[in-house]
Amino acid sequence: MRFFLGLIVVVSTLLADLNETIIKETNTTQLQMLLKELNQSMPDYRLQRTLLYKIISLQKETIAPLSPKDLAIKNDKEFINTFYKINTILAQSFAKQDEIEELSEQLQDIKDNSAETNNSLTSSLEYAYYLKQKSLDEEYIKLVSNNYKIWLDTLLAKMPKIQFTIKDIQKRIQKALKSLHYLEKRIKKLKIEYERYTILESSTRAQRVAKDIAYLTKKKERFVQIIIKAKLHLFFKHLKFKLSDCLDIAKDIIDFTKKHSSTRYLDRAFSMTLYYAINKVLGDLKATFINIKNSVLTFLNNNSLIGIPLYKFSEALGIFLLFLLLRKIFALIILKSLYRLARWSKTTLDEKILEILEGPLKFSFIITGLYLAFDLTGIYNETISKVVKSLVIFVIFW
Repeated sequence: MRFFLGLIVVVSTLLADLNETIIKETNTTQLQMLLKELNQSMPDYRLQRTLLYKIISLQKETIAPLSPKDLAIKNDKEFINTFYKINTILAQSFAKQDEIEELSEQLQDIKDNSAETNNSLTSSLEYAYYLKQKSLDEEYIKLVSNNYKIWLDTLLAKMPKIQFTIKDIQKRIQKALKSLHYLEKRIKKLKIEYERYTILESSTRAQRVAKDIAYLTKKKERFVQIIIKAKLHLFFKHLKFKLSDCLDIAKDIIDFTKKHSSTRYLDRAFSMTLYYAINKVLGDLKATFINIKNSVLTFLNNNSLIGIPLYKFSEALGIFLLFLLLRKIFALIILKSLYRLARWSKTTLDEKILEILEGPLKFSFIITGLYLAFDLTGIYNETISKVVKSLVIFVIFW
């Protein structure tokens, strides 16, 4: 009995050592030797061999998302291409974060099931593969997180010397948009067909349609890239001269990417990099002020009160305040000048006439401001008309 217990302990120890060796092994030669020593008669031989090949492949992978050549910028095309590449790298790092969560779940499942499985080598290989994949993803995320701002700073430092050509760029955008909309309609129709064939269990036709969708999606993505790069030309042209329009263009790029791009998290990446560039060039305070202004304008344009857009109320308020300012100027300059002239007169009649007219003249500015404010907002109805007319009569009989 003791002999059997001892044998079990020895076998368990050897298997545990094997698990640790596979997981921690960094030398591909050792892994290739293990590949040759696999037992071909085992049921899981093909799975074990595939996993080992994948582990060896992961061991050979090098992480270099951006090369020094990418930052050797000479013209606007290279500048835009590198900026776009930085954003795709950043988007990939966000996607890898999701991948890490999935890998963590898979690793936990393998741990939970390892006690029930009879083939510890297969479990060890699966665990080693997912663990190494997770490790590579974490390394990639760390590298991108630590370096993307350095890449952007290097790029922005070269911006003053770059001449951004925007000749006929709107025509190019419109031309690409036509092709994009056509492809999106085709893809939408094909997706309906795919669902139909899936319901009918026609796998051959469904696979053919799926291939067509994949091909057209890839083609669509090229047009999306063309449009984004064209918009980036406009963005950096405005940013170079520190024009506030660059904020509107940045928002347009982010919204367009979110709506049309198939690349996961690309809009999130652009949101980070474009606003980083704006803050870097314009300064945090100016960028924040412009951003607040744009946010207020967006709120006023997208919301309404009693069916009237809020921006009309703000315009109406602006007109009314303008007339109050004109009233003040009229009182300080024109009326004071008239009073000075009246003093030269031999009688006090002129001064008395001015005193009588001063109140109605000042109040007429308020009436005119109110009338134009109501007229602009589009709420100049019969009730408002009567109020304005009553005020006019009041001024006449002041």
